[in-house]
Amino acid sequence: MTEYVVNSKGSPQRPSKAAIISSPMCVRLLVCFAVVVEVTRAQLPWIPCQTPDNKDPSKCLFDGEFCNWATDFVNFDNEAVWFHDYAEKPVPSASAQFVIEGGDPTIVDGQLKIPMKYPKNLEEASTGTVVSTARFLHYGVVSATFNQSGVDGVVTSFITMSNTEDEIDIEIVGADRYNIQYNWYWHAMLVKNRDGASAHGRLVTVPYDTALNLLTHTIDWNEDRIIWLVNGVEYYRVHNPGDGNFPSDPSRISFGIWQTPLASDWAGFTNYSAWDPEEPPFVVFSDMSVSCAAKNGPPAVVSKRPPPTKAPDPVCTDVLNCLFGPVVSEAPAETIIVTGALILVVTAVLLVL
Repeated sequence: MTEYVVNSKGSPQRPSKAAIISSPMCVRLLVCFAVVVEVTRAQLPWIPCQTPDNKDPSKCLFDGEFCNWATDFVNFDNEAVWFHDYAEKPVPSASAQFVIEGGDPTIVDGQLKIPMKYPKNLEEASTGTVVSTARFLHYGVVSATFNQSGVDGVVTSFITMSNTEDEIDIEIVGADRYNIQYNWYWHAMLVKNRDGASAHGRLVTVPYDTALNLLTHTIDWNEDRIIWLVNGVEYYRVHNPGDGNFPSDPSRISFGIWQTPLASDWAGFTNYSAWDPEEPPFVVFSDMSVSCAAKNGPPAVVSKRPPPTKAPDPVCTDVLNCLFGPVVSEAPAETIIVTGALILVVTAVLLVL
């Protein structure tokens, strides 16, 4: 990631090497986040398309028949693939619509629960959960309805991310229930103002408790501007500066929950004593939709496929148990066997007749 500081005339200046980030904090294996003076940007692995070594997502787009897409996450277990498995066969399909990049997402009460993991060592940061779409969006509108954890030190994110590290962010910190952080980046370039804050970001205040309420967050993106909305109300808009440094590459949609470094306070200090080991902090996503800018596809239809088929019972080797269930009786075993044999004889006679 390259970091720039905007001078008084608004043009970027490259800082000294000492000011450039060199060691981002890894939240979990594949999922890392850089933290700089209250400015964050995701550092996620690139996701291949069609073949394991192909970074060009042009054949994995939300486009044509896949232009409009929606989910209520009910069939998430049918539609999600772990990153290491998807990377070997990176082809979006009905059974590979989501890529789990880390953590442990689960369906609870018909909604997608995205949790933190309680740490084994309380001196270290915990593990978060991040999920991405297998398809990429090249301009369009993406929305999701979710809450945030409300827990200090924990960040909820909903972003777009390209394989060239173009990025559009929505981030909500647990310590701040009424503010939302918006940002954008081009090719991983972090531009800061003189105060050390993102020159491309904005902190906005909403009239809702973002932890207690499921709110619909929207990113409306085209080549000229980006608009961020909450429940259909616009809160921030930026325009393409015209210098070529503006998100323009196809991007997957990535969302999840993660933790800031233990010594950091920009999202609130982590206090593990406030965590329930049996129910660590989590967020809930209830639905999500995508509409490509080309508008060249049919209306979105939420998948209603049934859950995975239950595996058949093993071949029966205990006739009495398979026919009648476990036998609970104080009668001698010989009596049970004779009774069962008589029932089988009667059944055979009836079949012959």
